[in-house]
Amino acid sequence: IENAREHAMALVRVAGALARVGDPDRVRLIAVNAVDAAERIEDRWERARALVGVADTLARAGMTDEALAIVERTEFPLERARALVGVASALVGMGDADRARWVAEKAASTAERIEKPRERARALGEVADALVGVGLTDKALAIVERIEDRWERAQALVGVASALIGVGDGNRARRVAEKAARTVEQMEHPWERAQALVG
Repeated sequence: IENAREHAMALVRVAGALARVGDPDRVRLIAVNAVDAAERIEDRWERARALVGVADTLARAGMTDEALAIVERTEFPLERARALVGVASALVGMGDADRARWVAEKAASTAERIEKPRERARALGEVADALVGVGLTDKALAIVERIEDRWERAQALVGVASALIGVGDGNRARRVAEKAARTVEQMEHPWERAQALVG
């Protein structure tokens, strides 16, 4: 495949298939080739997305150290934060709660550095969900409170409520959902409230 982006993404899909059938040695080999192909992508954003794809595949295959090394090569904080959330989730699935917490904390600090407010808000919402998954609900809620845009904050609160349901904390999920509803009610314009309610 001549197009570097298509080549990298094809290799990511092959690595993912090999991971599902339990061939870690081949996954590593294909991932190295995918990273090489990704590094040849001229567009910086597409390069970052390809690297995140490789990191995500490696994380889901249980190769979290390799995934983290690739994440560090990703130059955009939004993509880096999202990739770190994926690694944290993989670590939770592997039963490594301590490392999952460390990676989720790193995702939070990365998301905080995103300059564009909307991107930062969305990344913080994703990080908050991951923090709930690793048992750091209070930190997740504190992060959500730092989201300035009410619509984005309401969406992040709904995400945290869903994550709480996923970990079996229905009572706290209800309280967080009620807080999301109050946040929506504080919006000045009816069209903002309507948009927040439909997501």
